[in-house]
Amino acid sequence: MRPFRREKTTLKGFSAELELAPFYIALHEHADPDAVGSAYAVSSAYRASGIWAPGGLDRRAKALVNTLGMGLVSSVSGVERLLVVDTPDTSQFSLEDIGRPEILLLDHHFVSSEADADVFYTDPAAPACSDIVFEMLEAGGKTIDGKQAIALLAGILSDTGRLRRGDAGMLLRVSRLLDASGMRIEEVLERLEPARDLSEQTAIFKGLERMRHRNEGTFFLCWSEVSSYESSVASSMVAAGADVALVASDRKGQVRVAGRCSQRAVSAGLNMATVFSGISMEFGASSGGHTGAAVLEATGDPEALLNATVAACAAVLSPTR
Repeated sequence: MRPFRREKTTLKGFSAELELAPFYIALHEHADPDAVGSAYAVSSAYRASGIWAPGGLDRRAKALVNTLGMGLVSSVSGVERLLVVDTPDTSQFSLEDIGRPEILLLDHHFVSSEADADVFYTDPAAPACSDIVFEMLEAGGKTIDGKQAIALLAGILSDTGRLRRGDAGMLLRVSRLLDASGMRIEEVLERLEPARDLSEQTAIFKGLERMRHRNEGTFFLCWSEVSSYESSVASSMVAAGADVALVASDRKGQVRVAGRCSQRAVSAGLNMATVFSGISMEFGASSGGHTGAAVLEATGDPEALLNATVAACAAVLSPTR
């Protein structure tokens, strides 16, 4: 396997890199609105050859794709350059199987080591990848049109919990995007919130029925197992009052654990991304995420992974226990 060059660049340098030669864009598994919004804005600004979502889209991302009228390609086999957005782990793309292209990576997740890419820009402090894309377009002298603004707004609103997280700079950028889009925040949100289908709603109910919980001081930790929609179940647990929600699914030995936590837990020092990174090293897994939300994927026993993540979260929230 050809080794990655691992060259970190600036946003202006990354913009210039995208102008050098044609490229395709790859989205992470279960791609969300931040991934889709980032990809759309980059694709239209730099004339990408296509957008690839090998692991599918979540419900809100599908709604955004329909709103933007996006087309997706079914394969990128044999391409020379691949831009990966909104994911720190490129191993999920089976790069050797598609011809081992040059990898460009643009991301805002916490990573425990250098990015597996040839050229990359990462900023874990950024509230959303779409926020980084906005700054990159400006650094590259690009003008943001209405549809690009809608795409980036959707990504930022999605990854910040409807602006519950972020700083003054992000809010200024949101204001400028709203002006460019000609829309109000509630109009963008309406396009992101299609009704849940029966299978997702059923998974949420089953996850809540199977939920186990414990108290760690004043914090409420919950965990459960489902066959799908683990992220939706975890978010529903937090909405119901959990400070930590951990939900595992097992698809023929491939385990996926979604973690979500309340702002109260974050203020107490819990960082889901660092917790999941530690668990992934212990279990030989892969993980990525943010302070309040993370995902871990591994081969193994979902019960063991849940027990380990629950214990790690509890240790942070009650360090003297």
